[in-house]
Amino acid sequence: MKYFIVFCMLTLSLSAHSLKIFATKKDGFLNVKSYFTTSSVCVDCNVSVKKNDGSLVSFKTNDKGEVKIPLSINPIKVTVVASLGHKNSIDIKPEAKKSDTSSKQALNGLDFWQKLFIGFIFIFAFFGVIWKMTKK
Repeated sequence: MKYFIVFCMLTLSLSAHSLKIFATKKDGFLNVKSYFTTSSVCVDCNVSVKKNDGSLVSFKTNDKGEVKIPLSINPIKVTVVASLGHKNSIDIKPEAKKSDTSSKQALNGLDFWQKLFIGFIFIFAFFGVIWKMTKK
């Protein structure tokens, strides 16, 4: 039993020091923040960016664990390498063309309340069928 408890304690601590990446697009830049699970930032970590044409560009994080990558280089993959073999990467999806919500609603033809009402009808019909089947 004590070996099982020791095994559980060791496996729980394995993910205690992984490298996390958080990226947002804002004002023509890809803002990347890297930190460890313990919320300590990744200072002076190497950040390599794979561009759309396959070439690599390198950056370093600042004392806050952040780096600003210009979107003009068309990044598709960001990899952060920290000390002691910690490494994580994130794929960047290209920007979709923006369309306003009114055109989406016009394409759908239904507004929120109509969708909600139809959803409730389906839920009641589904459980009504189940109730009828179990009543027999």
